[in-house]
Amino acid sequence: MAPSLADNEQAVANQEAPSRLMTMRYFSEIVVALLIALGGVSVMVQYGQMLALELHISQVILGWLILAVATSLPNTVVAFSLARTQHAVACVEEVFSSNSINAAFGVALPLLFWHALLHDQLLLLLDAPLMVMLTAGALWCVHRRRISHAVAVLLLLVYIAWVVTHLLLSR
Repeated sequence: MAPSLADNEQAVANQEAPSRLMTMRYFSEIVVALLIALGGVSVMVQYGQMLALELHISQVILGWLILAVATSLPNTVVAFSLARTQHAVACVEEVFSSNSINAAFGVALPLLFWHALLHDQLLLLLDAPLMVMLTAGALWCVHRRRISHAVAVLLLLVYIAWVVTHLLLSR
């Protein structure tokens, strides 16, 4: 005897129920992990600012050395994880999207409301060209579909030169 339509519908419903349950579980775990990460970042920023005051570190050095590096470490872990598991496209997309979000929400949105806070135009003259150069270099590598060791070293050297320039000009 062939299974009835009701039996088939019940079988499909039984297969979809665990799938929906797993989807909700994954979504819930992502939300919890995001809340933990946001809490960790908030604590890191607060203590980074207190450390900078305690050690008399300038706001520029605090921003690019302590906070930028610390907040970029999770992105670095994600990028390495994606690249190691042969998800190069997702790795590149994660890096570009993350930087776009940083530029939009981390720079543009705060300056929209607190535009009078940016007193040092030199920062824009140093940081904007760096971002353009690194983005152009990364896009060139994406177009070529590879990043050579020489290009990787060059990108790292550009960053080091930028840090040294900041150190020299922040005195």
